[in-house]
Amino acid sequence: MIKEVLLKNSQDIKKRVKSLLSGIGEVSKVVLEGQYVVVYTKDPGVFIRRNEVVVELAKTIRKKIIIQAKKPLLDEEEARRKILEIIPSNAEISNMVFKKETGEVYIIAKRTGYVVGKKGANINKILEVTGWRPVIMRAPSIRSTFFETLQSILIDQASTRSKKFRKAAARIYRPSLQISDEITATFLGGAKEVGRSSILIRTGKSSILLDAGIAVGGGDFFPRFDSPDFNLGEIDAIIITHAHLDHSGSVPLLLKHGYDGLIYTTSPTRDLTALLLHDYINVAMRNGIIPFFSKVDVTNFITQVFTLEYGETVDISPDVKLTLYNAGHILGSAMVYLNIDENRHTILYTGDFRYRGSRLLDAAEDSIPRVDTIIMESTYGGEQDVFPPLEEAEERLISIITKTLRDGGKVLIPALSVGRSTEVMLALIDALENKKIPDVPIFIDGMISDSNAIHTAYPVYLSKEIRDKIFEEDANPFLEPHITPVKGPSDREEIVSGGPSIIIA
Repeated sequence: MIKEVLLKNSQDIKKRVKSLLSGIGEVSKVVLEGQYVVVYTKDPGVFIRRNEVVVELAKTIRKKIIIQAKKPLLDEEEARRKILEIIPSNAEISNMVFKKETGEVYIIAKRTGYVVGKKGANINKILEVTGWRPVIMRAPSIRSTFFETLQSILIDQASTRSKKFRKAAARIYRPSLQISDEITATFLGGAKEVGRSSILIRTGKSSILLDAGIAVGGGDFFPRFDSPDFNLGEIDAIIITHAHLDHSGSVPLLLKHGYDGLIYTTSPTRDLTALLLHDYINVAMRNGIIPFFSKVDVTNFITQVFTLEYGETVDISPDVKLTLYNAGHILGSAMVYLNIDENRHTILYTGDFRYRGSRLLDAAEDSIPRVDTIIMESTYGGEQDVFPPLEEAEERLISIITKTLRDGGKVLIPALSVGRSTEVMLALIDALENKKIPDVPIFIDGMISDSNAIHTAYPVYLSKEIRDKIFEEDANPFLEPHITPVKGPSDREEIVSGGPSIIIA
């Protein structure tokens, strides 16, 4: 049994890990990449076969440990052949990219569960036999040029991300100076207004920025980054709750002005934010406006994101641990839980959240540990903000659609590309399957197709109902044949001149 110990200094962490693991195999070096401990060895198989020791050590130091070969054991061609022998064909691998600089092999497949194998058996065998560390990416069920480009950026920038994560680790585990015992929250935006959400949390040792949005309905555009309390050079971490630009749109501005630390969020939020930022640039330029950031800044955003799964806890500064919980708002949305100085004080920041489940997403998580302070989004918190039950709202929508189609008309449904459009689409698919509306084509326009592709790449973030359909019934509602993406102006002309239909745009 390894005695649990709290290690905060990076050198102490590396020394302890190397000391304990050297007892079961050769350890060439230990490095910290963000919050993860990477152990380099000539023979990764030794540690894979003694995985229980590695797992126990990870629990005691409360950090994820990654085993990596000092250098690959096989060349790329031979490694590719071995990997294809290990992974069953029903994984449907679409691409495999080797990165010599990091010793990783990126495996993109439609069925990632078959790639991983039972309890990680396949990826462990790949590392043991080839010396290449597998990184698994899910190929979306819907073809998306944007998503393919995003995955290419992640792969191409693997070495850059590794360097950024190592630099961040030095800051996270630095010796800290307690300037004050006070914990303060400064609202830089989003207070008594909708938009430009941004809250600065200061603990005396650290400065954490929760969201960095822009105004989407007029008024001052950026948060109050000119506040005397805000110093970009002191920010230890930026945490983004979800992709909508009123919570994420200012991040490129902070990067342009020199922020080089990590941005914490979920993988779907990273991808959807990149999609919305790209769209912002395109819309601005079509309207003759020079955007305040470029596509280079979006690439920098992608490379500086450190993604977390729901429930995963990591250090983000000398005295703050972060855990993300499902917020139920849009794909990948998260509530932020900050544990300051080992339970001296805890903060829950909800961001936009929803406690009513939907066809698309499960309701927000309610099993949260001790909370001392709650910062709660309340856009629809007024006493007049009472919404009808979801079933009632859907029935009303179906009634309007049915009447319009039977009169020979077309139904145009304006909806946000990220979130609401997909909710509406799923409701219409259900109505078609249950013959509640006439059998007509449903067209989706704008970014909705790219957004749907991102949804299909992260099925574990979807509602239990959809997960069961995808994993157990092999039925993907996003591939419903009635749904047709609009590909250009000629398609729109045909839709306008054609028969009854439904358009979500």
